[in-house]
Amino acid sequence: MTGFGVCARKASARRATIVEPWRALSGLQGLGPGFCYVSVCGPLAFDESDTERLAPLCEPLHLVAEGLCSAKQFVGVEREGAIHEKNVEVVRRARCLRGIRLFHGDLVSVLDRGLGEGGAKRLCPAIVNLDLLEGPAGGIETLARTMSALNEFCPWPTMVVWNVIAARRFPSRDDFRAQFTKMKTHELFLGAVDRGGWEQYGELEYGGTGPRSATTMHTKVFWRAPG
Repeated sequence: MTGFGVCARKASARRATIVEPWRALSGLQGLGPGFCYVSVCGPLAFDESDTERLAPLCEPLHLVAEGLCSAKQFVGVEREGAIHEKNVEVVRRARCLRGIRLFHGDLVSVLDRGLGEGGAKRLCPAIVNLDLLEGPAGGIETLARTMSALNEFCPWPTMVVWNVIAARRFPSRDDFRAQFTKMKTHELFLGAVDRGGWEQYGELEYGGTGPRSATTMHTKVFWRAPG
């Protein structure tokens, strides 16, 4: 199994849902000094047996090459311990992403801790990328919790990219699109949107990572610019 970022389709989706919206909404080419990009980053290695090669289009390499952020501005979060340990090792050996920060855990929990830190350890996210391997029903809770944390701690413009499974063919033919209607009634989500003044900027559907992927992903981009 190769890393998520090897797929050119994924790189194209990142440009369409992260890089281009950020530049259109913020008026900036990349993140300003002191701000960071926080993401559910997944595997960074080229494949399962490789501890030295980063996937050429893995998220941090790709976004640094796009000029969106520096390595020091990239914060990657992975909840699977084995994947996190491999990411740490492959970054250490590759030596091309000096200063990158990698955390093990749930993204919202890592975000809450980082936003509450003082000094250099504090996270100041300008972009949060919620790349979730679940359908909309479960992903809405993560989106709402993320927005709530940003509302409380971040008095600057922020963008959230929410990527969830819309449909998959195997092991069963599941279509999750009807679950998006839950966004109209989910109290935590609606409350976070109202308090933060969040607006939806755009959305995109694309085939999942890999040449034979049976998954369709759906991305929505949200933006807030506190007055």
